[in-house]
Amino acid sequence: MIVSGRSSAAWASSRDLKAKVAVLLINWNGWRLSAQAYRSLLKSDFRQWVLIIVDNASSDDSLVHLRGLGPEVHIIESPTNLGFSGGCNLALETAEKLGVEFVFFLNNDCTVTPSTLGALVSASDSLRNNAILGAVVRYSDDGALQFFRAVSSSTSGVPEFEQPKEERLSAQKDLIESDFIFGAALFAPMSIVRSVGRFDERFFLNYEETDWCYRAKKKGFSCFVVKNAETFHEGSASLGAFYGPMQSYFIQRNRLLFCEKHATPLQLIRTYFKTLRDAQGLMRRALGLSRRSPPGFSPRAKAIFLALRDYILRRFGDCPPIVRELARTANRLRSPEDDLQRKS
Repeated sequence: MIVSGRSSAAWASSRDLKAKVAVLLINWNGWRLSAQAYRSLLKSDFRQWVLIIVDNASSDDSLVHLRGLGPEVHIIESPTNLGFSGGCNLALETAEKLGVEFVFFLNNDCTVTPSTLGALVSASDSLRNNAILGAVVRYSDDGALQFFRAVSSSTSGVPEFEQPKEERLSAQKDLIESDFIFGAALFAPMSIVRSVGRFDERFFLNYEETDWCYRAKKKGFSCFVVKNAETFHEGSASLGAFYGPMQSYFIQRNRLLFCEKHATPLQLIRTYFKTLRDAQGLMRRALGLSRRSPPGFSPRAKAIFLALRDYILRRFGDCPPIVRELARTANRLRSPEDDLQRKS
């Protein structure tokens, strides 16, 4: 691990000593988005923050561009791609050394409004710093609502985003209780982080924040979305489209791992049976036994079967190289299914 531009003895600058919030951001071949997130933070009304960026072994020229962002920024160079979970754990080590009171996990393809950080700090103070908080998340291109609350399914135990309708958000109180906080914008007191522990790095990407929030709930901590705190999210900047091979692999494998950890025995059995039925449906389509699609395994179907294989074989962490190859060869344009998913 390399902390760019500072020796470990120089981490606690005069700026750092005033910081209450460490914003933690993971970069992987996305310096333009990371710089955009930083510029939005610079406009914050709340000024007591520092930014910790973990570069996850980018293969582009990210580090060249990120190193000179500003005195509010610590760059940590990871020699390997640790995923979101491992990158966040690495960033937390530096946040702990800086002695901040709060951490704000922010996706590098997110931007904040000038009032976002202040609203989160104020809401945490009102709750005696005893809850995990999140921001309302909107899409960057048109401001459409993406997330304001999640509720667990009684069938599977997996939390699902509540239907993102403006009228539903308007009807909510200032603090919206949620079963977990979307990791695109997750805010927590360091005291809770110390109590719950680090992210489970087996997830690598997807469900790591969900698992972390559920572990926190088991310790008695609640989750709330702060209605007047907003972030704007590009979405799928690193993983590709929601129905693409990369997303499909991590969602399929990690959902099973999440259920294994948190679902009731009956919910886990239901999840296994549903997974088996879905796999049978994919196989039927691949063999030409369904009229819904031409025969053959699509890149997404191949990724899902690889996810099931790896779950059974207990292979967690990063995906195998073949999944990244499937993602490269898949159609890079957003599919109609993605548009339906977003607007539903």
